[in-house]
Amino acid sequence: MTKNLVSKTFYSAKGGEGCTVTCARAALAYGGPVALRDLTGTGDLAAVFGVCPPDDDGPPVEVSPGVVLLGEFDVVTADHAVFYDAGVQTVVPSGDSVLTVRNSYLSLRRAVRMTGAHGAVVAVVESGGALRGSDIMAALGVPEVTVLAVDPAVARMVDAGILANRSALRDDATAFAFA
Repeated sequence: MTKNLVSKTFYSAKGGEGCTVTCARAALAYGGPVALRDLTGTGDLAAVFGVCPPDDDGPPVEVSPGVVLLGEFDVVTADHAVFYDAGVQTVVPSGDSVLTVRNSYLSLRRAVRMTGAHGAVVAVVESGGALRGSDIMAALGVPEVTVLAVDPAVARMVDAGILANRSALRDDATAFAFA
């Protein structure tokens, strides 16, 4: 059985929402070959995996079995899904896009002001936050929100550049059913 390959663009309405880490976690949870492309120009996607960004004209960098990070000019093979980290945007990207928000007033305020209709939405939720998934759905006018709880273990892996340690991310495959 072949998997329907996907292309997803992860974006946020403001910085610090967790867009890069959400994109990386989705790629690790996908369960098939995934090519990642950092459209932000920051190199943060490489940093969460503890690797140097690939050279623009060099080969892709494997960050985990089945997951590669592409340089600017690398071509994706037909057997890979492609996940883009687009970072902060003011307009909803075209195509199959995934908005990353926090459960905070400022995050939701900025997301509501974006031009375009949001597709999939991932809420990175901190315990004790005033806003719930249902509040985010109502404000953005979307039928569903995927909720990822802020996890100190994931934060430590990101800080150490070892996010590819999939054992700590075992629940992500269920959370990222949209991928």
